[in-house]
Amino acid sequence: ERVFFIDASLPQNPHSPLVLTRLQILPTPSAAFTGHHSHPLDLLALAQQLYGHAPLAYTLLLPTWAMGYGEALSPIAERGMGQALRWLQERLLAAA
Repeated sequence: ERVFFIDASLPQNPHSPLVLTRLQILPTPSAAFTGHHSHPLDLLALAQQLYGHAPLAYTLLLPTWAMGYGEALSPIAERGMGQALRWLQERLLAAA
């Protein structure tokens, strides 16, 4: 089992706009577990508590220049989303 948490982030690596990080589970959810604004580690810890295991988990950060609300993606976010979709399709198809 694997899970990918995908989110927007300010660019961190100009050579590769996608940033993939493996998550290490916390023993218990943080006190700030509130749903939408919670960290993926809190969700993994909750899965561990409820089901006795948590999946292998990663965050995949996509670049953006603007973090405000809106209906359209910035050009850099559009490129990052296209790259992320291709990357995920390759990994998921290879694992099938």
